[in-house]
Amino acid sequence: MGKFTKRTAVIAGVAALTISGGAAWAAINGWSIDGEGKANAKAAQVKKLTATTTFTENLYPGSKSPLDSTIKNPNEFGVQLTGQIQVDSATATPAGADADTCAAAMKDAGMFTTTFPGTPTLLAGEEKPVPGDVTIGSIPQACAGKTIKINYSFTAESLPEA
Repeated sequence: MGKFTKRTAVIAGVAALTISGGAAWAAINGWSIDGEGKANAKAAQVKKLTATTTFTENLYPGSKSPLDSTIKNPNEFGVQLTGQIQVDSATATPAGADADTCAAAMKDAGMFTTTFPGTPTLLAGEEKPVPGDVTIGSIPQACAGKTIKINYSFTAESLPEA
């Protein structure tokens, strides 16, 4: 039993040295402590861009005309135009059967092919002129001499913060 007591004393001594050495190391180097937290955020609203466009030349089948557009970005982030435009509705004046035929034709796929040179961007809250070109498809003769008003939609993508 005497040997067992000596062993116990030796083990206890080694353990005490190890613990006190570990405490001394912790006091010199600091302790590693984990933490946790919570965060709340609100995502920005997405507001529609608005545009006003003027064709700078008269339209006829196969014509290519420059566009003068002014586009406003009311969002709190920048956007890049994709060039995709869709005619939502159209009217032609003076009124009459030809006007109805003309207005209906404006929604045909391929009637307008629009491009913006490069990939125009608008900063947050910016309003600026954006030049473009439009190629007219097979606009019907019913449109000859008419004033055409078009309501259209277009797309853009948000830009990452610079």
